[in-house]
Amino acid sequence: MVEALIWIAALFAAGGVLTLERRCLGQMAVVQPLPLCVAAGWLTGLESQGMWLGIALQLYSMVPRDQADWPVSGAVGGAALLLAHRLRIPVVSGDPVFCALTAVASAAGFLSRAAERRGARLDGERIRSCSPWSAADPGAACAALVHRMIGKRFLAGGTAVTAGAALAVLAAFGARALGSPAPGLAGLGAAMAVIFGSAVAMSCVAGPRHVALAAATFVVACTVAG
Repeated sequence: MVEALIWIAALFAAGGVLTLERRCLGQMAVVQPLPLCVAAGWLTGLESQGMWLGIALQLYSMVPRDQADWPVSGAVGGAALLLAHRLRIPVVSGDPVFCALTAVASAAGFLSRAAERRGARLDGERIRSCSPWSAADPGAACAALVHRMIGKRFLAGGTAVTAGAALAVLAAFGARALGSPAPGLAGLGAAMAVIFGSAVAMSCVAGPRHVALAAATFVVACTVAG
């Protein structure tokens, strides 16, 4: 029980700090899915799985209109790898467990961004109704507002990463019941995640014709794997 509470506290604190990076801790954009998942894979001895998961999520982050918080997805994916290793859940690149982790990590990014937008809208309404500039001491009021917003973002990021990692582990337990596919199919499953991400990335950069190119690459990959 104590160890579980330590893991929860560590995930919450790490998630809160990591998700603050792109807002108020230098904004160096180092908190991205690829480095986070690769680091988690290195810590757990799952280097290949971490690399595949990070590459797939990093490619998905090219989705247009900033619809998801991909640093949250990366943090959830990395945390899920750590928990899966701690709970002795086998993860093979392309197997059902790996696909479950990828799906939950991606969904966590979309849900986190939706919650952030709603929160930002409510914060804007509160600021317009009670502007800090109308306070007796505008400087102190603005400083208090900044501190409050940082605290809220920390709590939101910690909650998103902790809850996302927990859901990812539950999904991994469910996917584990499906068993492990044949080695060739597992490799093909890992390639499918990256090829799909490549199609997303290329369609965002240079138009739909590159989606057709990615589809043709997928057909070739299936033929070679078969």
